[in-house]
Amino acid sequence: MRWVSGEGPREGGTDLFMALWGIPFLIVGNYMVWGRFLVDTWLKRRTYYGVTNRRILILQEGWKRKTNWMYLEAIPTIEREGTAMGTLWFGKKYPMIAGRHQKTRSISRFDVSDMPVFADIDDVDGVQRLVQELRENVRKNSSSTNVNVPGPLSYSGRPNLLR
Repeated sequence: MRWVSGEGPREGGTDLFMALWGIPFLIVGNYMVWGRFLVDTWLKRRTYYGVTNRRILILQEGWKRKTNWMYLEAIPTIEREGTAMGTLWFGKKYPMIAGRHQKTRSISRFDVSDMPVFADIDDVDGVQRLVQELRENVRKNSSSTNVNVPGPLSYSGRPNLLR
């Protein structure tokens, strides 16, 4: 190898800086390529879904305990993905990438946010039918008795009730 300036390579300084500068890019790149699938698998094992005669419930015990629930009569639409195993969105399924000031969803289906999502569930057709039937029953009963349900229609947070 021949050096044009007559000097050899610098000892340590530039090489160390470049190695430290490159590490965050390697970590983020690996997460985006394959790490997010490992995180989703880990979260999937720690996410529980429930349907009652009044609400749908989500409990996730990942890094933090997260909960979300929505009254059945507050569900605007149910969007479905999959046949035997699939995902149900209880509301509009937003795109992952959108223009400025437009609502987007997380890259992970297991992200517990303001819109409840039942991700990767078995018998997605049966669960969808169950929720639709219960929602129709609640709407019929509430319209005939004119009873308003107090409190929020959707909640996402960390209540102390589940401890």
